[in-house]
Amino acid sequence: MIVLSPLTLGLVAVIAALWLAAAVAATIRANRHAAAAEGLVDRAAWLGGLVEAAPGVPLSVAPDGTIDLPPGMDESVRFLIRDNLSGKMGSVTVTALPK
Repeated sequence: MIVLSPLTLGLVAVIAALWLAAAVAATIRANRHAAAAEGLVDRAAWLGGLVEAAPGVPLSVAPDGTIDLPPGMDESVRFLIRDNLSGKMGSVTVTALPK
């Protein structure tokens, strides 16, 4: 039979309590990281949809709000939008750009 002194038992209890506290802290930290990762996955999916929706076209927006299209493009532009509250995606086509 193993006989431990009260001091040794106290030391074992302190080590066990510290171990438990470290495990709880690691679990809380992991849950926070998992929530942040889910947000990044949603953002990556949204950006992937943006890339798939249309090729990238450089637009020049002047300080007064006018948009200059590259030569050879028609006068319409399609914007992909996302509702931040519901997460739903949609698009808006602007057919008459201001000059």
